[in-house]
Amino acid sequence: MKLAFISTIKNPQLSLEGDLLFTLAQHAFKVDDYIEFYKKQKKYKIVDCGAAEHETVKPEILLDVARELDANEIIVPDKLCVGWRSTLMAKNFFETLSHDEAKKYTFQLVGQGKTPEQYMTNVNNVLNHDLCPPNVILGISKFSSVMSFGNRVRCVKHLIDNGIKNEMHLLGTTDDLAEIVKLKDIAQIRSNDSCIAILAATEGLKFTKDNLSTLKRPVTTNKYFDIQMSEEQILLAKENMKVLKNTQA
Repeated sequence: MKLAFISTIKNPQLSLEGDLLFTLAQHAFKVDDYIEFYKKQKKYKIVDCGAAEHETVKPEILLDVARELDANEIIVPDKLCVGWRSTLMAKNFFETLSHDEAKKYTFQLVGQGKTPEQYMTNVNNVLNHDLCPPNVILGISKFSSVMSFGNRVRCVKHLIDNGIKNEMHLLGTTDDLAEIVKLKDIAQIRSNDSCIAILAATEGLKFTKDNLSTLKRPVTTNKYFDIQMSEEQILLAKENMKVLKNTQA
């Protein structure tokens, strides 16, 4: 499983420790040098629509950011845990794509719903829509998967058991920090993004290979992005990221 690390705005260099880059569209036009920093990076780049932070950007802005960043993958706009609304948003987004855009990018569809039935209806309706692009990754939200299935491991297994063949990306980290260890051998899971290794460092929490299953997960808020980290915290963040990367070796 490849890992992406979401950094604070003032310490973007920490994101380069990951296998791929996870960028946030809502920051692109609000943060000085955000686009310039990520545009010059050569790693695989995902652009998020901002739904998890309740700052979903408009489709035209999302596409503008993807072009500016020279991104590889775009997360399709959605509404957290609301399957029917997310289906409509995805269809509307697909209608804005040009033929070239639909072929150029990989698109990440994030399953939404509050029950297994709602979740699967959303996923199947979007994947089977006439305008759905050919290259689609299935995003597994830490919110909707837990609400619908109780935990994300159960969600992933349900999707596979019900014939979903798409590769998957785990969005964020649940309260179970050892989750990426439990899921690392499932071939369909391509990647995971999270700020947890860096956030933990800002609170003085040190990861080890033995304590991931027992550590209490720090709470993530939008204030995380404004943290100015000390040199000591940066070093600890790098150690934490190394621990997570070693779980996938």
